[in-house]
Order: sequence, then structure tokens, then C-alpha cells
Amino acid sequence: MVTIVDSQLRHTVFETIFDTLTSANLLSSTVTVTASYIDNQPTFPQVVVNPISKSEDERSMGSSAQFTKNIAVVIDVFTKKKEHIDTISDAIETLLKSNDISGLYLSSMDSAEGEGRDSNNQKIHVTSLTFNYMRRGS
Repeated sequence: MVTIVDSQLRHTVFETIFDTLTSANLLSSTVTVTASYIDNQPTFPQVVVNPISKSEDERSMGSSAQFTKNIAVVIDVFTKKKEHIDTISDAIETLLKSNDISGLYLSSMDSAEGEGRDSNNQKIHVTSLTFNYMRRGS
């Protein structure tokens, strides 16, 4: 298990999620996992792990302060076939719910679906999955 330290939080969380999805054999290894959408000669299905977002809250209790770091991981799924959206999204959700990231707690998950066009003007299906994690410290 990877040790998460605050000074490398975004980087380590991104690498952990990216490595988990890359090694997962999603849809029998036909899925391309990337860090940004491949728009010149796109291949489908395509999973994009977006940059990690982080916010921080501080609460004081007497003389001690308690910090909560909120980490949002947004993963976009692009497919040509509608049935692949659900299959890939469910696989990602199952993977991330069952693989703990040391020091982080999965607090919520959300998804949104849509449609779009690729660079060749062909219809594609899109789902954005958002996984919200929390990290507490003092």
C-alpha cells in the first residue's frame, strides 16, 4: 500500500488511481486509460483520470486545530457503445470502493452522463464519475 503524505497528496493519489485503473483489465483490456483525452485519432473506450482537486478545512477545538482535506477524483469515461458506459463505470466504482488508499476515506461518489461528438463528428457517450475522499489530521 502506498503511503500518502500531505506534501505529495495530489501526485500520490493520482498515481494510485491511475495505476489501479491501468492494471484492472477493464472491459478485457480494450480500454485506454489516460491522463487527458486523446482527441487526435481517438480510440474508444477511453478512461481519463483528471487532475486531483483538493480543499482544506480547519476547525479549532480549544488549543488544538483539526484539519480535513477533501480530495476529489474525477474520472471521465468515453465510449462509442452505450452499454460500455455502464459496464466500465460499474467496474471503476467497484475497484475504487474495494481498494483502500492509505489515510483516505471515500466519503461519497457521484456520476453524470451525457453525449458528445469526437473530432470526427461521431457520436460518443460520456460519463463523469466523481469520487470524494477525506483525510483528517492535526
